Amino acid sequence: MERTDQDFQDGLALDLFSPKNRTLAVRQNTRPLPGHFVTGTSGGPFIALSNYSYVMKMNETANDLIAKIEIPYDPAALALLGVQEGNTYVGRLADDKMSWVIDEATRNVHRSENNTRIIKMTSLDGEYMLLGRQAVDEANIFVQYGQGATRTVNITGGPGRHEAEFVDGLRFSMFAQASMAMNVDITNGITPQSLPPGTASLNSFAWTVNTSNPNGMMNTTMRVPCKPPRLLPLLEFPYAPPTDRGGSQPLDAGRAKTWWLVSDDNAYCGEKTTACASLHRL
Repeated sequence: MERTDQDFQDGLALDLFSPKNRTLAVRQNTRPLPGHFVTGTSGGPFIALSNYSYVMKMNETANDLIAKIEIPYDPAALALLGVQEGNTYVGRLADDKMSWVIDEATRNVHRSENNTRIIKMTSLDGEYMLLGRQAVDEANIFVQYGQGATRTVNITGGPGRHEAEFVDGLRFSMFAQASMAMNVDITNGITPQSLPPGTASLNSFAWTVNTSNPNGMMNTTMRVPCKPPRLLPLLEFPYAPPTDRGGSQPLDAGRAKTWWLVSDDNAYCGEKTTACASLHRL
């Protein structure tokens, strides 16, 4: 494998190894998705640190590269925007083109050279943009429950999706037509009469979600944290994941810990994923 080290006029740098000869085209997109819409990490707000993105395309599908992308930043410009060097990111446009995806595990900030990288890449195809987070803290930032400015999630309306995660792992992925604020409170105590027949609460509390625009249109996915030990005492017999989201079938004892049927829409989850807050005994 031979190394290709390509520097561009604006400071973009590509460093890669490829097992065969390939052609890579890079162009600028001057009308990218706004930088507010970020998924893959928690905390915000995010902004674009450039008025254009980079679209990269190889002449063939390549998933066998050893590659990294570097995009430079200006420390003085960051200071004016309220962005610390440690809060700079290179985002990759999601497949649905509704958010810039950030992976903390492959992010690298090189302060001595004033650039931010994506490392450990095996493919370069995609669209990339330099992003910054206007926050004092770095890395993942989790939201506290309750009211007040520091416990409020500011949802940006527009064509993209972004995420917020709370201190216990409750996570929202949101697409809103109009901007609004969201707060979540903890409500203690769940009465059996408030639950659908044949269900049991896995927690002693509920999450109460309020927004500044109750009539606002949103498309939201909420992931609820749920630990397997809470589920096991409620199982009277094993379940298998439904094939048509409308039923279940017994499993042998060796697989009893793998799947559960959860929530009132008959969704299901695996042992290591998050789940909803009630378990159906069907």
